[in-house]
Amino acid sequence: MKHKLLLFTFTIISSSVIAQDDIKCDTCWKRSLFSALNFNQASFSNWSAGGDNSIGLLAVTNAFYNYKAVDSSRTWENSLDLAYGIIQNGNNPLRKNEDRIEFISKYGHRAFYKVYYAGLLNFRSQFAPGFNFPNDSVVVSRFLAPAWLLASLGLDWKPNDVFNLYLSPATGRLTIVRDQELADQGAYGVDAAVYNEVTDSVGNISVVKVADGKMLRPEFGAMMSMKFQKDVVKNVNLKTRLDLFNNYTDKNKPNRKNIDVTWETAITLKVNKYISSTLLTTLLYDNDIPFIDRDGNKFGPRLQFKQLFGLGFSVKLQ
Repeated sequence: MKHKLLLFTFTIISSSVIAQDDIKCDTCWKRSLFSALNFNQASFSNWSAGGDNSIGLLAVTNAFYNYKAVDSSRTWENSLDLAYGIIQNGNNPLRKNEDRIEFISKYGHRAFYKVYYAGLLNFRSQFAPGFNFPNDSVVVSRFLAPAWLLASLGLDWKPNDVFNLYLSPATGRLTIVRDQELADQGAYGVDAAVYNEVTDSVGNISVVKVADGKMLRPEFGAMMSMKFQKDVVKNVNLKTRLDLFNNYTDKNKPNRKNIDVTWETAITLKVNKYISSTLLTTLLYDNDIPFIDRDGNKFGPRLQFKQLFGLGFSVKLQ
């Protein structure tokens, strides 16, 4: 029921934003809002090869509100990406298969030609708790657990309207885990709780927590971000962004050679004015985040990949 309520609320918020898009703005500002509710479904009847009936819903909203001075000397780009999806396989309970909040704001002042001095702020988190399915009693994420807040200064190269390259030698990133249980486990790279063994007077040994796990993990390093967005063919839009981050102040010196990778791609096909299909992919690698299997066992970091596809209703306003 919580999943359905959250998905309904998400859709209402998106519709409200669309309804308010008739506000007049200066000609230097450009804005756009794309909102879609996608469906996917599979059913089987007497299918000898086997299979489970399934149904899924995915709500997506992408919006931007950008400023560019008439003489191109200043730019200010703001974007908000929201997504929430649920799926049900067979008789299993509903569970989420997508959950995303991301806000990016970047201000630039032209340095020379098409290169800008720039400052960037980025926030990422999710709406609802996530579980180590099929064990839905083990929470692995919540709102603000994790969340990432990033601030940086650098140079932004904008050779055209479809591509830009941002380089920053001074980037601060804060990992937030606002859940003490997850923080005690050292989830998402924060420092885990400290425990000691205590022996009582009769020789019984117990484990006592002497220090809570840290809810914050600050990092400082370098960042590179590349973004490309274009209608590659008629009615097909490709949007992709590759972010690389290197923490060169890591307390674990051998870890300073590792690079965190986030590569996100969205391909949207407009069938007509109100129907579209969307393919979303995300590739992640973070050396500080271990892989946890369904039994709760931890292993070393692994390359993470997620792919979602849906067909449904959409609205785009500019």
